[in-house]
Amino acid sequence: MVIVVKECFKCPFCNTLENGTLLCNASMPSKREIPDGGKTIPSFCPLKREQVIVRSFEG
Repeated sequence: MVIVVKECFKCPFCNTLENGTLLCNASMPSKREIPDGGKTIPSFCPLKREQVIVRSFEG
């Protein structure tokens, strides 16, 4: 499965806290807060120009 992400809140590496704050797990440093509610991809996003392929390995 190939995931096309154009907004942070749809990214599989985005965590949403109970208070609605979005955190990025792919950034350096990890768990960096995402500005603008994740409506646009921030400049620090390492996946900005990349594709992410998610594979499911079921045994």
